[in-house]
Amino acid sequence: MVLMSLDDERKTKYGLVWLSDERKENLKRGFCQMQGIDGTAVIDRTIHGTHVNIKRPSVMHGHVYCNRKGDYSNLVQAVYDHQKKFIDVFCGKAGSVYDARMLKKSSLYDRGCNR
Repeated sequence: MVLMSLDDERKTKYGLVWLSDERKENLKRGFCQMQGIDGTAVIDRTIHGTHVNIKRPSVMHGHVYCNRKGDYSNLVQAVYDHQKKFIDVFCGKAGSVYDARMLKKSSLYDRGCNR
């Protein structure tokens, strides 16, 4: 999950903007309650993409959809809150693309860098 907002001025080296301390604490509490874990756990500032398997594309450069495990896939990057509501979704990049590159190509990254 990513605990970010475009309302706060504290940017990271990647141009992302982190949530206010109050909002971050509320989300952290919510995630801890949802998972039944101690509220002191550190669970913020992470992002992850996932692969959605597809049939090998019949286009000229279909090989770019082959991920590091040898499966053909599209990438999906999703950010959600502790109530399992999606905050941001970006998809469609080929399976061979690294998560960091996917993030840099997303509107989430653009919004963080261009505010």
